[in-house]
Amino acid sequence: MGLNHLEYKIVKAAKGESYMQTDLVVLYMLDGEMSVSYYGDLIRMKKEDILLINSGMEYEISGIRDAIYGTASFSIGIISQVMDKRSLILYADSARDPLHSYQDLREILQEMTAE
Repeated sequence: MGLNHLEYKIVKAAKGESYMQTDLVVLYMLDGEMSVSYYGDLIRMKKEDILLINSGMEYEISGIRDAIYGTASFSIGIISQVMDKRSLILYADSARDPLHSYQDLREILQEMTAE
């Protein structure tokens, strides 16, 4: 893939998955539960939870209970264009931030899943 790709796929979680990627990744829980170890924290995700993983960060999936999730990845090229080449750390974690609904992002991910 080139520098300006966007990818969305649906994944059935498997035990002990570990990732180190260069893209910005959004995990969206479609069904079940799983834990994500990310940036020194263990985050328990359930249906409709959203977690944003910043580029260059490692994460690991464990504690899987019939987990199916969508993963959207955005290349550094796309992020640079959208953010006007500013270097930022982005945050979205609905499991730990229940006061922020992330409903707009959730609706986009639901539409991508339906496609």
